[in-house]
Amino acid sequence: MEVRTQPVEEVRTATPHKRSASPRWDGRVEDCDININGLASRTKVEMLEDFLRRQEIDFLFLPEVVHSTVDTLCSYKTHINVGTAGRGTAMVTRNEIMITNITRLLSGRGITAEYMCIWLVKVYVPAGTAKRQERERFYKIELSYLLRASQSK
Repeated sequence: MEVRTQPVEEVRTATPHKRSASPRWDGRVEDCDININGLASRTKVEMLEDFLRRQEIDFLFLPEVVHSTVDTLCSYKTHINVGTAGRGTAMVTRNEIMITNITRLLSGRGITAEYMCIWLVKVYVPAGTAKRQERERFYKIELSYLLRASQSK
């Protein structure tokens, strides 16, 4: 699991979102990318909610989403993109954060959104030597489409 704190200069000059749980606002955004491997159990969802609350995560990016159990995270909005193969990606934000221009790939392997002139991108790229052609297709066609489509909005 990786938790990163990133300074976001553009956000400092904009109106910050209000946080009910935390008084801090120092121009930093807490983001996290966790491979949840489906996350089908309610117990694991509760553990994820506890982690989000304790770490004060603003944006959570998830690969391998299989169904809507993450759609019920307390105090968070979930934007799910489950594709034709039954797996996908998700972007989760605090309820106070407004993201716009959400673009999804039909395959479920990518989702983008805009937050205060910053583009958020989550992709789940095919891995392994057996999926080399699928991976090349993803980079050449799907990722190119996703980035072009999101910037044209």
